[in-house]
Amino acid sequence: NDLDNLNFTRVDILGLGILTALRKCFDLVQQVHHISLNLNNLPAEDPKVYDAICKADTLGVFQIESRAQMNMLPRLRPRTFFDLVVQIAIVRPGPIQGEMVHPYLRRRQGLEQVEYPHPELEAILKKTYGVPLFQEQIMKMAMTVAGFSGGEADELRRAMGIWRRDGKKRLSLMGEKFRMGLVKKGIPQEFADRIFSQIEGFAEYGFPESHAASFALLAYASAYLKVYYPDAYVVALLNSQPMGFYQSHTLLYDAMRHGITVYPIDINFSSWDNTLASPNVIRLGYREIFGLRKSLSQKIDTLRQEKPFLSLADFVSRLKEAFAPEKMAKRDLFFLAASDCFQSIGLTRREAFWEIQRLGLQDSFFLNASEDPFEIPPENRWERASLDFQALGVSLGEHPMSVLSKERASQRALDSRALKKAKDKQKVKHAGMVVSRQMPPTANGVLFITLEDEWGLSNLIVWKAVAQQYEEVLWNHSFLLVSGTIQRDPKSGILHLIVDSAAAL
Repeated sequence: NDLDNLNFTRVDILGLGILTALRKCFDLVQQVHHISLNLNNLPAEDPKVYDAICKADTLGVFQIESRAQMNMLPRLRPRTFFDLVVQIAIVRPGPIQGEMVHPYLRRRQGLEQVEYPHPELEAILKKTYGVPLFQEQIMKMAMTVAGFSGGEADELRRAMGIWRRDGKKRLSLMGEKFRMGLVKKGIPQEFADRIFSQIEGFAEYGFPESHAASFALLAYASAYLKVYYPDAYVVALLNSQPMGFYQSHTLLYDAMRHGITVYPIDINFSSWDNTLASPNVIRLGYREIFGLRKSLSQKIDTLRQEKPFLSLADFVSRLKEAFAPEKMAKRDLFFLAASDCFQSIGLTRREAFWEIQRLGLQDSFFLNASEDPFEIPPENRWERASLDFQALGVSLGEHPMSVLSKERASQRALDSRALKKAKDKQKVKHAGMVVSRQMPPTANGVLFITLEDEWGLSNLIVWKAVAQQYEEVLWNHSFLLVSGTIQRDPKSGILHLIVDSAAAL
């Protein structure tokens, strides 16, 4: 604000994680597919990209991967870049609080006639079907029909931007003048009140069109890469974490549903970063192991490129030499064993743990090559999935819900694939692994939960009373069994499960 008062031009530069991910993806596409891409030469307005966007196949896509955005996509159905700009801007408190979303959608779909409360508003609002969605439109309306000078319109912009810091008073004074200016021009009071409500929403979090356009460019680029180079794109996302809405396991399961093969971490094949072993084949990197030091993984990578590791004894002795005069704790090898990365030298996870214990490691390595007197039993399905998640946050063998399929069936609960076929108002049971829980401040106590299973994601809505009744279960358990009623939009096909009751699976 001080810069504004001094008439300085201020440029906000955002350090967005997606920019890192896009750069890494472009590099991978060049290395593996031998195609040079950047933000300037991506094919524009690709129908296949918009097909995926309209189906909300946007998990991992910048700005349009959130639950709210994915629910809006099949309703708005973007087919052009400007549609994508609108998509970015419309799922915000400004348009929502000003009750502009439904009028825009109805007019876009031809279900409602486009009308302008005043003839002078047509030039400002025509491209958004008579519905103001952007901050620039509010400022132009202030100058064109509310009698604001350019300076006063800029003052309104600044008042919207400092709502939460300086309170309501300043914005209220500007807003009252704005409303009275509209009414004097013959614009209905009801419309003026809605616009002021939208101004308040913009103050909470509204998008200028220029901002939305910048984000739309990145959204289109990430959607394009997900459609045409899903292997490189998911690797780039994983190597850019933390960012976005979803954890690595959700990104990986989505990639596998799109035909990508994922190989586990292995001491003879992996690097720190996730890599593309070949087109559509990912090799997980050491960065996915919880607690592992990057310096250790880099030494392992250097050694295995010199020659493959042949045994645990070979691995340990070469590491010992590489780390001298440093000391290594036993826990370094335990982190590796927990990730089950010794398979290429013939050791299962349990066998690797046992062998490491036999080494007698504390602060340095002391090898003992005596034979084991018994055979170590293999892991069962649940142990494998559970231990994978503890070490990596993902299980490549089986999704945990696949392991729990008998428990799900015994409760007559639908999986996400069957849930998508359920009819509106149908009573169902459903089970899944919790991916996210959200209770936005504007939701009045409504809880939104996303579940995941081996077939995909499902969306739950838990009204306030039910959320309070089952609070302990809903917030403290990773696997849920819920009962409720299907809510399906007949036009877009968007489906939610309205939860009546919940239990731990």
